[in-house]
Amino acid sequence: MGRGEPAQGRPGAVPVDARPARPHQGRSGRADHRGSPGQGRPRVEHRVPHRNPRRPTRPTPRAGPIDRGITIPLALSTGEKITHREQWLSTAERERLLRLERKAARQKAHRKPGQNTSTRLNRTYDQIARLRATAKRRALDWQHQTTTDLAARFSVIVVEDLKIVNMMASAAGTPQEPGTNVAQKRGLNRAIAGEAWGRTMELLTYKCAERGGRVATVPPHGISRQCHRCQTTIPGSRETQSRFACKNPRCGWIGNADTNAARNQLHRYTSAAGRAVTGRGDSGMPGPVKRQASCPTVSPAPAPRAAA
Repeated sequence: MGRGEPAQGRPGAVPVDARPARPHQGRSGRADHRGSPGQGRPRVEHRVPHRNPRRPTRPTPRAGPIDRGITIPLALSTGEKITHREQWLSTAERERLLRLERKAARQKAHRKPGQNTSTRLNRTYDQIARLRATAKRRALDWQHQTTTDLAARFSVIVVEDLKIVNMMASAAGTPQEPGTNVAQKRGLNRAIAGEAWGRTMELLTYKCAERGGRVATVPPHGISRQCHRCQTTIPGSRETQSRFACKNPRCGWIGNADTNAARNQLHRYTSAAGRAVTGRGDSGMPGPVKRQASCPTVSPAPAPRAAA
């Protein structure tokens, strides 16, 4: 028998499938000789040695306050602003999504009550779902990249303790007491949901924990109306959505409102009860820091006993 000929005719020969298998993360130096389902000949699978993933490096001990918003998704106390694309879908994709939604509305209008959904309508629904899933994947990819970078830079991430569910409550009211600015509030709720603040917090929490850091929360009340320099709250200091001008004559700080809010978060974190602050500022490490007294304390001498 020549080279390259099948070995079925050779007495005692066992046919072996030596096709290259897909890499498998298992134990190195072993081969799997199990037979494939429904086939009588074994298949050799060479397993690639498993490599332990690189452990994330520990960030520099410092706190990083982050102010979450809509116009500016994330703002840091250093003045850095982290933004993303205005729309997760391109112009052509948005136009196609609009056409599909109108097409689905027309197809649904011709359906009689109680009639099953047609195959064409289901196909249109699937096309709409694929476009929306594309937008969601792009948003999630941006959140993963951004939170990974923040967790690697700061050992403590300071954010406001926002009650997102309460912030997204409807303003429609009741028939007896209808709400005001319902359409504006509905648009604000959609914008908050689109930013996915809760998912950003979840990603930051576990990524900071992997690197030995943590996420700290501070009370959010009045944090955007207070000046971080003089710590005063004067009506009218926040002139616009992005401009903050302190009306205190002794201060007069002017800057971005989101940056001011982030610095207020840092101040509330460092001045929280039970958190020690060294002479050079916040240590940035979780938990209280033990401080040594500047001078030893002397207990008072016991009072002399009266003579019997």
